[in-house]
Amino acid sequence: IEVGAFEILHVLSSSRESTLHLCRERDGLKLYAIKIINKNRISVSGRSKNICYEQNILKKIEELEHPFLPPLYWNFQDEVSVYFVTDFYSGGNLYEKLTQDGPFDCDRAHFYACELVAGMAALHGAGIIHRDLKPENIMIDIYGHIVITGFSCAMMPTPCGAPCSGDIPEFGARGYQAPELFLGWMHDFSVDCWSFGAILYTMLYASHPFVAENDYHNNALLQTKVVHCSLSFPVLKNAHIGWVARDLITKCLERNPAIRLKTSDIKSHNYFCTV
Repeated sequence: IEVGAFEILHVLSSSRESTLHLCRERDGLKLYAIKIINKNRISVSGRSKNICYEQNILKKIEELEHPFLPPLYWNFQDEVSVYFVTDFYSGGNLYEKLTQDGPFDCDRAHFYACELVAGMAALHGAGIIHRDLKPENIMIDIYGHIVITGFSCAMMPTPCGAPCSGDIPEFGARGYQAPELFLGWMHDFSVDCWSFGAILYTMLYASHPFVAENDYHNNALLQTKVVHCSLSFPVLKNAHIGWVARDLITKCLERNPAIRLKTSDIKSHNYFCTV
């Protein structure tokens, strides 16, 4: 297959190295999302190997056939670009939902958290660390279920640990990444557990756990706050949120990865006792 087989409709999102378009096959009606990665730009940024990682990881995810992970329909390339074709998610993403609706009620946050940890467990069981879980990378499908996307930072760790954060792109929002990624330390699957805790906090309070919304894209300030500042919970905002949810968030946002909750610990936490 080649890019000419698709009708490119419009841009969904873009970054320094790639653009995500809505498209459909020229001989069909089904809508897809096609990610177009410019080879020259990734070569200049020294990230060509990351595209190979992303290709291998998306193919491995496709084998899982998990409801909260994206299917990869086609992956091909030409002289200029690399292409990934996946589902188009008409429900938008979690960030957009939070912007529109404000903090979620406890039941809605719990619903999304259940699906998120299930998707994380599938990834970790397959040996994949996402490393960039954030509301923008959690899509909502037509039925209201979540799908984890955004695997450009994902890795499969070596026996001695995953690569340092030099392999983490320096562009884009990093607000949900664990302290060890900011510091360039060796890291493992627990970085995703930190991100889970930060996302759950954001769903319940409609704010980042460490910085104000207007500082979310200030990576220097983010690093200082994430690495050094204490976690606190708003007193007046969503005061009805119970201690069980706050306990889970606190244990996920533990700066010491050795004692931070692992995925299996999150699944067995009392927050999910009714599942």
